[in-house]
Amino acid sequence: MDKLIENILNVNKTICANIAKKEAINDDGLIAQNVLAQLRNLSEAIAIKIYSLEHMVDLNQEGTKKAIQYIKGQYNLVFLKPFS
Repeated sequence: MDKLIENILNVNKTICANIAKKEAINDDGLIAQNVLAQLRNLSEAIAIKIYSLEHMVDLNQEGTKKAIQYIKGQYNLVFLKPFS
């Protein structure tokens, strides 16, 4: 499987696990904080995947910055901007 897709699926799994543990942990603030952090990871992973469709991308901080800048310039991907 594509490493970028695998990363997206892993972040998704982490978000789902946090939501599933909501009742057991009984701390909405902690769950919200964890999910919000993972949403940022998810949006970055999606940005990198989209950017990689047309560009070579390094899976590092610089590659992530380039991918996010690319997403911010795409009007059809405006829904990702608040998370990036």
